[in-house]
Amino acid sequence: MDDGPDLASATRDYLLPKSPQESYKALGVLSIFIFPSLGGLLFGFDIGATSLVVKQLGDGDMSSVSWSDTADEKIVQSALTSASVAGAFLGSVIVFPVADALGRRRELMIGAVLYMLGATLAAVGGFVDAGVGVGLSAVLIGRLIYGVGIGFSMHGAPSYISEMAPAGLRGSLVAGKEGMIVLGVLLGNVMGVVLENTEGGWRYTYLMLAALAVAMLLGCARLPPSPRWLALNGDDEGAAKALRTVFHEDVIEAVTLEIIDQVNAMRDGSRGAEEEGFITQMKRLVMSPRYHPQLICGIGVVALQQITAQPSVLYYTASIFDDAGIGSEANLLTGGFKLVATICSVVFVERMGRKQLLYVGNTIMSVALLAVSFAFINYDKDGGLNAQKIVILTCLLAYIGGYQVGFGPVAWTLISEVFPLEVRGQAVALAVQVNFFLNLVVTFLFLIELDAIGSTLTFAVFAGILAGSVFFVYKYVPETKGLTLEEIETFFFEKNAHSILPPTLPADPFDNETEPLQKERTSGQRTW
Repeated sequence: MDDGPDLASATRDYLLPKSPQESYKALGVLSIFIFPSLGGLLFGFDIGATSLVVKQLGDGDMSSVSWSDTADEKIVQSALTSASVAGAFLGSVIVFPVADALGRRRELMIGAVLYMLGATLAAVGGFVDAGVGVGLSAVLIGRLIYGVGIGFSMHGAPSYISEMAPAGLRGSLVAGKEGMIVLGVLLGNVMGVVLENTEGGWRYTYLMLAALAVAMLLGCARLPPSPRWLALNGDDEGAAKALRTVFHEDVIEAVTLEIIDQVNAMRDGSRGAEEEGFITQMKRLVMSPRYHPQLICGIGVVALQQITAQPSVLYYTASIFDDAGIGSEANLLTGGFKLVATICSVVFVERMGRKQLLYVGNTIMSVALLAVSFAFINYDKDGGLNAQKIVILTCLLAYIGGYQVGFGPVAWTLISEVFPLEVRGQAVALAVQVNFFLNLVVTFLFLIELDAIGSTLTFAVFAGILAGSVFFVYKYVPETKGLTLEEIETFFFEKNAHSILPPTLPADPFDNETEPLQKERTSGQRTW
């Protein structure tokens, strides 16, 4: 009887590289992940610490400024909360026409400088009490500048990591950037608990952010430019040198040739694009049929990530925890739970694939919100922690877990993979714009919708959207697990060159049309 391969053989086959893309340096891979991902940590830290900033600034005893009464006004609190998100949207608009001229590494460095300037200006607004006109303006402008840094960093980080990483690790590394955002939120929440009884404690969060921004700037300055960006700009020798940060010398030639072959096919069409104006670049990206399948996939996933209520559910979960009298402790619990769920996605994104994680995550989210819609019938916000609140909170936490397994990290992974190199800078910038714009819209409309139709119908609507998102993933999202960026480009162009929509997928939704490429590599048939 054949018992199959023994464990030692199976382990050896799994660990041995099956292609040059898998012969990499661990420390090099770590470096191209850590420093760009600090941009995500800084983004998340601001999200987590903002509640402390807003709360203390409006408290005359805790703010350490003379203009706390003004800061306590609702419109000012809204401005403080939304300034960084508005700046992020502005940053993603600014980066659209200049992304490919700057390159991914310069984007990250500019983002780090903006983080540092914004955080420093906000801190100065608190330490130098020059009255409401100067102090409040410094904080608001500082948060706006900080937000522009978010826009640059959230565009540059996934693109840089994706273009530098080995194919077999790319999904986990880009998903790990989402993990850094979640870790940042958790650290911001921890800082909120630690400093909530410290007078003027909100100012120290900005000092910490400024210090982290310096670390990001210094780290990114030591990284090489993206090899694919260098090859697109005609610097083949520089591309090979950049790849030496991640890959061993014996595979540099093979990996470099693969990149150069793909870039040579598109270089003439992309040259001069950086001189085009914003409108011309947007038209070239949106109106060209050859990019439609990738745009439908990437922009669609990002849009669904936001319109399925993720930012609003987090806010509502916190308010229910407050109703139950366990607000501060629960925020830390939620942050820790999100981090664990994101780590699961990082671990499984290269094993299960992007599509399966989206199926699992979206199904969990849809069922959870449907259950929440029924649980909210006759909801009583008073009475502390009761059975009804426990059911609601359990379902909302399940929703959050589903998001962190699926849409949260996988959307960023996909937008870093599916767009062709010649328009990747503009396409990812457009995706980031859609992300932050819809975040603002959904956050603004959520409470209005709750007031107009009630919690039950509101969450039922979002559950319906999530059910539809499962079909969207089935129909328009290909599996990219294990493929190089060049193979993904080839797949889209060969299959969809004459079609606005992707090809019809096979009957099994967990199957995909990229599987032959994956099997070709693992069987050793592919020529590198």
